[in-house]
Amino acid sequence: MPVPSGSSDPLIVLRSITNTLTTIPDLNLPAYIPAIASQLYGAPILNTALTLAASNTSRGHEDAVVLTNKFKTRISALLQSRVGQARWCAVTLAKVTFETSPDALAAWAASWVKGIVGLFNKPEPPATTTMALRSLTRLFTNLTSNRPNLTRELVTPHLPAVFQALLALLNSSDLLEIALESLCSLVAAHPVTFRPFVNKTRVALLRILSSGHSEETTRTARELWVSLHLCASNKGKQHSHGNAPANEWRDTLVAVIEDAHATLDILFTPITEEYHFKPVNMTGAKLALEEDIDNFERLQLLLKMTGSFFTTPTTAQPQVPLPLVTDLAARILAVTGSATTNPAIERSHRELLMARLPELHATALDLLTTISSRLGSLVLPFAAGLAEQASFVFSETPCASVRVAVYILLNSLLTLSGPSLTKPTLDSLLPVLNGLCDDLLPLAPILANKTATADSLMSAMVHTAFAPPALVPAASALLVAALSKLPPHHLRTELRAKLERTAIITGNKPALLAAVLFPRAAARSGVLPHLVRSGVSPEVEAVVRPRMPVVWTGPTKAEV
Repeated sequence: MPVPSGSSDPLIVLRSITNTLTTIPDLNLPAYIPAIASQLYGAPILNTALTLAASNTSRGHEDAVVLTNKFKTRISALLQSRVGQARWCAVTLAKVTFETSPDALAAWAASWVKGIVGLFNKPEPPATTTMALRSLTRLFTNLTSNRPNLTRELVTPHLPAVFQALLALLNSSDLLEIALESLCSLVAAHPVTFRPFVNKTRVALLRILSSGHSEETTRTARELWVSLHLCASNKGKQHSHGNAPANEWRDTLVAVIEDAHATLDILFTPITEEYHFKPVNMTGAKLALEEDIDNFERLQLLLKMTGSFFTTPTTAQPQVPLPLVTDLAARILAVTGSATTNPAIERSHRELLMARLPELHATALDLLTTISSRLGSLVLPFAAGLAEQASFVFSETPCASVRVAVYILLNSLLTLSGPSLTKPTLDSLLPVLNGLCDDLLPLAPILANKTATADSLMSAMVHTAFAPPALVPAASALLVAALSKLPPHHLRTELRAKLERTAIITGNKPALLAAVLFPRAAARSGVLPHLVRSGVSPEVEAVVRPRMPVVWTGPTKAEV
């Protein structure tokens, strides 16, 4: 068993580690790996030992040479072992060595990387393959960046083989998530090397996105699909000038938006659209998704893919076609249950559209939230229009998921442009502001009614019990934004009083603090006593007892 990591002599610790690796049977060795890794991470043991081994005049030179060679030889032997547990131990210790000792990375990595890459050609257990992928991904991205010698010796010879293995793992259900994560990191670090594999990867990713995988897996697949624009080249393009990755980013986004509009043309056939948001010069091309995917699922996937363009990091500086994105969302949000029907289409198709419409509204609102959070001040010209669209959908679609999406979107928009909103825009937000108070206090309107019955109280309690978990946090956050960002003189007196009353009853301290710092005009009853009652905090203390600097009014020191 290794000695405790608190030992002062690194050679003693390294001797204990090598003794453990050589004396413990391969089948039992995995139980000792966490303790060994903790010791290596806790102190620069290998670096110190390699330094002593390189210095002929230092004390402990011979021991250091023997121990480092023994450690290296043992891990190399474990990589070639016939026992699966031993190979997992070797890959894990190699990863720990790479991360803790730059000297060991430069001296030993060449032979170990070759052995780790060779494991992909064998039927290894998922745990060993996962650890091998994490080790190589870490090595090829962070540990060898800005080190051209290591890049030439380690990355260039082995990276194509790793890409081949990762593409093969995209067909595996057990290792799909780790393969996608590794590809995301490696493509961002080495886009030029990945160019020969782009077409195969696109086909595989579209197949994965069309299948019923988990949300985490599809999110990673969308990020990888967007990251492929980094591999673009000017060679063979009509417009060979400019930034090829930036142009590819924009062209791919436009293709996704056009596919979404083409899907909407099919979905919205049961109704007559009053507004036309489609681009004029659409090519009609569609992504090669699976043919059996439902059109509603396809549209939701395309909307999420559009949002991934704004959440995936990129080194390119593309021109963002923001009007195309907002028009796509506006086309979806403009269709509600009161839309004009198309008599040429069967009633069942319209009923299906109306049943699935809240899902589309929620996804479109999430897309707008992503854009406003990512682009920030660039969304200011669209903020008022987006807020009015969100309020319109809130009034027309009584669905809990839509209410949550509207609250989150308006919270982002008010944070950006709340003080600059005009009174007509604020008047359009009245249904949302009243709705958030009702969601936070569902029993208040019923208790205020003198003719309330037990059935109405029970209905409100059931509504509260089955509300989505994100409803109350989203409404609370919007309450804080409304009190802190909206101009108080533009809000109606009864609405402002309702917001303050909701903050008091729910005990929302940030909302109470915002109501005190931005009071309404001609307020008859203050919120400050309720803020003090909510509890002592530095913010409350600063408001109640502001510590102003002392201003000396007596004679100066020179006069005295």
